[in-house]
Amino acid sequence: MPSHSPEDLAFSPGDLQMIPLDGAPPADFDCGVEEQNGFLRGRAWRDQCQSISVTHVLYVKGVAAAYVTLMADRIMLGPKEKPKGVAYSLVPSLKVAQLGVDVRFQRRGLGEMMIGYA
Repeated sequence: MPSHSPEDLAFSPGDLQMIPLDGAPPADFDCGVEEQNGFLRGRAWRDQCQSISVTHVLYVKGVAAAYVTLMADRIMLGPKEKPKGVAYSLVPSLKVAQLGVDVRFQRRGLGEMMIGYA
């Protein structure tokens, strides 16, 4: 993993770039949780190629700082949740399937930004 000083990783909004995953994920990404790292490295691109989900990677000055994986889903409405006159019981939804922020960028609001993006 390339070494970056804290000054190198300071950023402003102009330093951010969100890009849908377009091949192998960034090799140096580490959010500190192996389940999320493993998903990004082992399944994100495969799932995207199979139209299961789409992963978006946030780059800060060219360094992968965070990712969010989105997928379409549906929610079943119970009898008390349906508005009067609505016949259907399933409504479309967007699911945040995975979210990770690289340890070098944690506690800087990027996770919240990724949820806002989603």
